[in-house]
Amino acid sequence: MGKNEPLCIADEVPFEIPESWEWVRWGTLSESIQYGYNAPAQENGRIKMVRISDIQDNSVMWETVPYCDIKEGEIDAYLLKPNDILFARTGGTVGKSYLVQEVPEEAIYAGYLIRTRYSNQLCPQYLKYFMESELYWSQLREGTIATAQPNCNGKTLGNMLVPIPPSHEQIRIVEKLNAVMAHVIEYGTVYSKSKHLNNIFPERLKKSILQEAVQGKLVPQDPNDEPASVLLERIRAEKQKLVAEGKIKKISTNPSFSEGIILIMKSVILRKSALMMNFLMKYPKRGVGQEWEVVWMFEMEHTIHLSMLLKAFLL
Repeated sequence: MGKNEPLCIADEVPFEIPESWEWVRWGTLSESIQYGYNAPAQENGRIKMVRISDIQDNSVMWETVPYCDIKEGEIDAYLLKPNDILFARTGGTVGKSYLVQEVPEEAIYAGYLIRTRYSNQLCPQYLKYFMESELYWSQLREGTIATAQPNCNGKTLGNMLVPIPPSHEQIRIVEKLNAVMAHVIEYGTVYSKSKHLNNIFPERLKKSILQEAVQGKLVPQDPNDEPASVLLERIRAEKQKLVAEGKIKKISTNPSFSEGIILIMKSVILRKSALMMNFLMKYPKRGVGQEWEVVWMFEMEHTIHLSMLLKAFLL
């Protein structure tokens, strides 16, 4: 057990570790566990302030990090330095962590984050990998306050049990994990693509097969089959017989000129009726005998347009 640890820690360890390792609480490892600075974000200000939303995919989007105003005497207490670990303590991202690897310009961190610092004899990346492990997340879930806005405090982080290997083994573990994670990321990319392909493949296959079918490529051509032209001729003859017997009406695909006139006149009448209704709504009658005045105004306003439509058809 680590120095200064309570004896009960032995009852809490979740699994066996090598003899050269030690279980220790995060609070014992840390030099400090500190909440961030509360201030409104600004486009301009004294110093940049990293928020939870500025951390994406284990990187800080420094270009969009806002500024804030803070007293000069308070800056040092919140100043970010390489190898600091930031921890989201509230909201949908509670528990998300970020290892500060570089700080391109002076920056502090916002109030919904917790910063932890630790001895430089520990491997920063090993601790970061711990904060991505199931052991970390299971302890976090136990210490998270279940509210509409889930939150976790510094005490929960400080009480977490961390398995610590010897210094050189920490480095070897990190090197191995870095190599393995490259393949994990690659696999994740391939899996996402294959999952997308699996989702769209059935529909694409269906369309492809149907297209082959309507192009005459799905089944072999049999020279002994009756040509489609003969089939269509037989259908036409059957249809003509039904028309002659009065069982069905003849459907013309080429309407005569008179039929076209009838169609356009029907369209004109329908359009004129609709316009009349709109016009009457626009100019409601105000007294007895004024209906014809309204109709006359309607005719003057719209008959010209309707007659032009009819002339266009006749031409």
